[in-house]
Amino acid sequence: MYILREEKATEAEVQERLTVEVAAHLGEGWSVKRYPQDPEDHWAGNKGPDIIHTDGRSFDVAICSGAGIAADRGKVWVSANWPSMNGEEWGQVVAPSNLYNPEECSPAIKISLSRGPRVIAREIERRFLPEYTRILGRIKEKIVTERAIEDGKQDAFAEIQAGCGLPDTARHITELKTSWYDSGRTYGSVRVNSADSVDLEIHGVSRDKAIMLINIARAKG
Repeated sequence: MYILREEKATEAEVQERLTVEVAAHLGEGWSVKRYPQDPEDHWAGNKGPDIIHTDGRSFDVAICSGAGIAADRGKVWVSANWPSMNGEEWGQVVAPSNLYNPEECSPAIKISLSRGPRVIAREIERRFLPEYTRILGRIKEKIVTERAIEDGKQDAFAEIQAGCGLPDTARHITELKTSWYDSGRTYGSVRVNSADSVDLEIHGVSRDKAIMLINIARAKG
């Protein structure tokens, strides 16, 4: 039986040792990533180490807490990490749920801790990595697609601003929108939905201009 805990070792130290030993048995390209510990930061500041690969794969190996489900005690929980949309470490994560396919879910497995790091690593390679790698490939494709859409919106926004002399005042997190106000004349706003779709709102135009703008907007092509 594999014995992990040493006398006076903390839970964090035990977790660290397990992660290091499992990573060592996974082979070339795998290593352990550690995070700065900060008691004041209840999420990032208390995150345990991850096992990462040079190709971007990353997952967590955690010892099931004694405070959890009784049947899980003495087991190791292996769960996936997913990339962020902007590539930043703490950015908006793109997970299997973002694929909008109920058949796609985040893979995870449980393995008895007593089997030891070598067997745990082998089970990760056999039962976890194939499905995780497949779904991660789909997520990376989605990120590329979504980034291309966002780049198109940014380009359209910049082109409209430059072409119409509009202020760069409102690049919101959730939308690309700007507005203008010409004292005594017109005012309005522009919101970019996509590279080829824009919401335009104008107030104070003359009747003739209104007819012209409506006809332009309704024209085909």
